[in-house]
Amino acid sequence: MTHHSRTPSSDPLAPASPERRRLLSAGVAALAGVAFPLAGCDPGPGSSAVNGSAAPAVLGEHTNTLAGAWVVVRSDNTVILRIPQAELGQGTFTGLSQILADELDVVWTDIRPEFYDPSYNLANNNVYVWTATLGSQGVSTLYEPARRAAAQIRMRLTQAAATRWGVAVNAVDAREGRLHHAASQRSVSYAEVAADAAKLPNPDLETVVLKRPEQFRYIGQSTPRLDLPSKVDGSAVFGIDIKLPGLKFAAIRQSPVFGGKLVSFDKTAIMGRPGVVDVVAVKGGKSGVNDLTPGWGVDFGMDDAVAVVADDWWTAKIALDALPVVWNDGAAASVDSAGLERRFLAALNAPLPKLHKPSRDDGDVAKALKGAAKLFQADYWVPFSEHAAMEPLNATALVDDRGVEVWVGSQMADEALRMAAHWAEVPVSKAKLHLVLSGGGFGRRCNSDFVCQAVQIAKALRGTPIKLLWTREETTRHSYYPPLTLTRLKAGLDARGRLVGWSANSIVGRAQDQSYGTSRLAHNIPAIRADYRTVETPPPFGWKRGVAFAQQTWMNQCFLDELAEAAKRDPLAFQLELLRPEDVPAGMEKRELQVARVTKQRAVLEEVARRADWAAPRKPGQGKGLSVHDMSYWPEFLSSAGAAVVEVTLGRDSLRVDRVTVVLDCGRVVNPDAARAQIEGGIAYALTDALYSEITLSKGRVVQSNFHDYPLLPLREMPQVEVHFMRSEGAPHGTGEYSVPLLIGSLLNAIRAAGGPRLRRLPISSQLTRT
Repeated sequence: MTHHSRTPSSDPLAPASPERRRLLSAGVAALAGVAFPLAGCDPGPGSSAVNGSAAPAVLGEHTNTLAGAWVVVRSDNTVILRIPQAELGQGTFTGLSQILADELDVVWTDIRPEFYDPSYNLANNNVYVWTATLGSQGVSTLYEPARRAAAQIRMRLTQAAATRWGVAVNAVDAREGRLHHAASQRSVSYAEVAADAAKLPNPDLETVVLKRPEQFRYIGQSTPRLDLPSKVDGSAVFGIDIKLPGLKFAAIRQSPVFGGKLVSFDKTAIMGRPGVVDVVAVKGGKSGVNDLTPGWGVDFGMDDAVAVVADDWWTAKIALDALPVVWNDGAAASVDSAGLERRFLAALNAPLPKLHKPSRDDGDVAKALKGAAKLFQADYWVPFSEHAAMEPLNATALVDDRGVEVWVGSQMADEALRMAAHWAEVPVSKAKLHLVLSGGGFGRRCNSDFVCQAVQIAKALRGTPIKLLWTREETTRHSYYPPLTLTRLKAGLDARGRLVGWSANSIVGRAQDQSYGTSRLAHNIPAIRADYRTVETPPPFGWKRGVAFAQQTWMNQCFLDELAEAAKRDPLAFQLELLRPEDVPAGMEKRELQVARVTKQRAVLEEVARRADWAAPRKPGQGKGLSVHDMSYWPEFLSSAGAAVVEVTLGRDSLRVDRVTVVLDCGRVVNPDAARAQIEGGIAYALTDALYSEITLSKGRVVQSNFHDYPLLPLREMPQVEVHFMRSEGAPHGTGEYSVPLLIGSLLNAIRAAGGPRLRRLPISSQLTRT
């Protein structure tokens, strides 16, 4: 990361090797850069580099335009590319670097990606456009802005070279970090004209000429991941690795019951222990940030906690275990999972409130179901589940007279910065957040409770940097879980086995609006209605990989499969009949968008059936199941469409997932290998959710605590995976979350096809005795 003048001054991200540290220090001193200035702008430093090494300070000023915010050309002709996303293992550093490097036209080995600076982004009207790492929207949302930013810089460099040589700008060619004039055979590096280019105004975005696809050198290629070498050799720096002079360590325990309050603790019981520094009461409640990112920033607060600070973390943890603490458990102390399920079922059976409005209401569902030849109904259940990222939650904070400084892996770094400022009681202008690598996120690092806690502890020990590290038990038991969900699906078939009406009625726990999980079903059904209601539950809400689609798409797909079975139809043929573009109603609002959705879903479904040899004979105990969906939150949201076929072998008391075939139409694939890895990882994640994941409550307390009772999919259970991408010249769409919803529905349908039961609640591992 860029060196800064704050105390402490040594580099918290430097690799452990002393030899490498000296080499880096010598190299940094020799490098300067040009950042394309606009007078009067804050020259603040960049943030941490992906490999954990120190990036040089940048000479010149930042600009308040996209171009200067994204790109810095350095004197040795290397180029800093600033990445406004968290690197959680999904490969966004590499993908966005490919986009920027291609449009800028530089040599791949000359790029130096680093994290963006949230302070600079907030001070300059969100120049990075989209900084929240969620919803599979990083590359897809930033594809055009990143290209235009890099193209602006390339055009300024080209203009600077043309002016120097006195030639027409269209006679200068930018290629591989150099500018060429063919007629005179002159050539200069970007660095040689960078200072002149920095004096030029940015080209208007409307006049920027982007490269044609046939000119791409990096986009579309399986370029090796930029973050992998440092992760292999151990030099990569995650939040858990931060080191600062004088650093103290904090272990934390939160209210054992959600919503409980800290009454007291006996500090004297542990203060005599060697290495124990202090005990700090950590206040719960809202973050105090009222203007969170629209549609994403939901401030569900945090619980009271107590933290022990010590010279090392283990000393802090052991002392915390011995600390006498008194809690007021509050109203949730009587809550258990069985009681919650009864409440949900009672709410589902109760009449709809008079003022209730459905989230979707197309056609006359009541009439369609009344006139159907056969009626079907099924209830589906999803429990609480935890994200289970490998790196436990952590944050390092320093509060002193200059403000607050935080080192953290966050999926919403802008919000984390503002929350840090709130809890430090300083203006945002006096807050600094250094984004670092994260060992997984899956939505959990969208919430910044651990940042707020670290800042409170650091404020209590002013001038001392504090690293807060949660135990695995705290991470499991005090998460922001996706909501409990109970959905009743009803449908009617006519005498020919055609689907004529569909009703979805969902009861959902405390959550941001999750109604799109059922209401955005793309299939052409003459009458369809979706109702959505919430029931207050104790745990705070959080997004998890796949969001509401992971909770509800499998329900839709399993019920469709059940209807196909009842109609004695092949599930593939049954679904294809409902996905005909010509059947989209002519008078439908925004019909062209719906036609596009249906067309894409039909295409991927046909392709996955071909790839998986859907019609091939199956032996007894073997089954194939399929699913198709997209993650279209609203009509204008352009998303990928995917389909999957899962093949299983079912024994009397055993299940083996043999093969998973996925076809995805995600537009142009920036890095096929990275995208494929995202799908494969999502399949492992979905199998974990489907087979094992369940958080339960007893007397208001979470029962599960660690991987022994909240297991992950073991490597021996990972199936063979085949991933295929549809050819597309369209802009990229997301890939990271799509296989989670697809896998669960396909798996449960495959179990049924193999002779197993109809499974309507997760997890399924205890339900696999054959019927």
